Amino acid sequence: GRDAQIKMRERILDVDVDLSGTIDFEEFLQLLRLYVEDQEQQSLAVIVRGIRASKFDKIEVMMLQEVFANKSTDIGGVPPLDVQGMLQAAGMILQRPQKELLQKVVTTRSDHEGKLTFESFLLVLRELQDAGFEGVKNVEFFCGRRW
Repeated sequence: GRDAQIKMRERILDVDVDLSGTIDFEEFLQLLRLYVEDQEQQSLAVIVRGIRASKFDKIEVMMLQEVFANKSTDIGGVPPLDVQGMLQAAGMILQRPQKELLQKVVTTRSDHEGKLTFESFLLVLRELQDAGFEGVKNVEFFCGRRW
């Protein structure tokens, strides 16, 4: 949008050190670096918001991050069916009502590619805990299971 255009113009002015009105290759590389840094900051902010909203403590987040990393096939996150498999591997017996709630929660939290990011995974687990899912209540037990 318009804000992105304004930000890009500001960034170009930041890197155009010779004030030529154009950017040479070195200035372009600096612009690219600034863009990547901006993207990383935005991604980090999203992750931090998700962690805070999940209300898990630091140790729980670290344990859940390991579980998530073991199931994540790529940078994009985990497919919703993997979440069900993770819960079942943790010893949860999912009856129809639990499967339906899980599907609803996962669908709500999935990104445009249908995958769960780590922060969305935390929020799914929080919602399941709040809904009374046995087996998710104890994060140490959940994380201690073999995947």
